[in-house]
Amino acid sequence: MQLRHRQWKLGNCLVDEGRQIIAHNGFEISVRNKLLSTLVCLIEHHPKVVESDHLIDLVWGEFSSINKAGVNHTIWCLRQMLISIGVKEKLIETIPKRGYRINCRPVQQVSEAGIKALLAS
Repeated sequence: MQLRHRQWKLGNCLVDEGRQIIAHNGFEISVRNKLLSTLVCLIEHHPKVVESDHLIDLVWGEFSSINKAGVNHTIWCLRQMLISIGVKEKLIETIPKRGYRINCRPVQQVSEAGIKALLAS
């Protein structure tokens, strides 16, 4: 999955694809490519559930050796990163035997002006 220069408001967080960061309450954390690609894939499909196999195809490619355990680990890493910058709500929900989905509102793409306002708050 190719990352682009888009920014998303995810609850009280800012997800910046171009800079590969997640920001929340004045804290920023750099996010590795596959982790960010996974999060962006979930954001793009919000509010739908995204199956692990679909995430594998979109993020790693159909010929990848990653399996569902690898996807589970990726989701766990994303959750730990969010916790590390003070996000208290569970933004990524596990739907047993189905997949994952973003579990918050709002989820929206924001402009450059919107980013500055979010980062200032």
